[in-house]
Amino acid sequence: MNDQALHNQALALSALFFSIDGVRKLARTGQWPEANFAALMPSVVQCDAVTFGDYYPDLARLVRGRDLLLEMLRGGVVRQHMHYAMQVIQVEKKLAANRELMTALLGELQQLKRQCAHFGLVHETIFARLGTLYQETVSRAARRIRVSGNPRYLRQEHVAARVRSLLFCAVRASALWRANDGSRWQLIFSRHAVAEAALALDLGE
Repeated sequence: MNDQALHNQALALSALFFSIDGVRKLARTGQWPEANFAALMPSVVQCDAVTFGDYYPDLARLVRGRDLLLEMLRGGVVRQHMHYAMQVIQVEKKLAANRELMTALLGELQQLKRQCAHFGLVHETIFARLGTLYQETVSRAARRIRVSGNPRYLRQEHVAARVRSLLFCAVRASALWRANDGSRWQLIFSRHAVAEAALALDLGE
């Protein structure tokens, strides 16, 4: 496997873990910085970007995700993050195999991209639409991902929409990881190579 593929895998996994971290924080506190959403949301509406930087233009925001990835690869205790990550990877694989849902999803994402041009990426209208789209596509492709947290926040529609939006970002990151030859076996047998690629990421620290 070439260095560029490993580099892209490390970025995608960093985005995946960062998305999951956001899901956990939103579910527990009802809040997550807008700038964090802005760092992840471009990946959802970009379908044919030339470089990885087009998917994640604010790489510095992915540092938290990269650190969680490294902790996992080193055998650290990020059990709930890992549990979510494995669910997301499995759901994304099933979604990708469902041609009917994928065709519908790609069409809807093109419409969403036009809405983003009008409202901006971080807007309640966009979160609401992406949350609904998540339910109509990702949740239909496989068993729903159960999110643990404070019911007080999870019952609030705007929080639920943001949680689903972040799960969508996580699914997108998983798709980008697989598109660059990522696999679950690799996380077991090539942990060192992935960790080295993650450490080598230039995230503007």
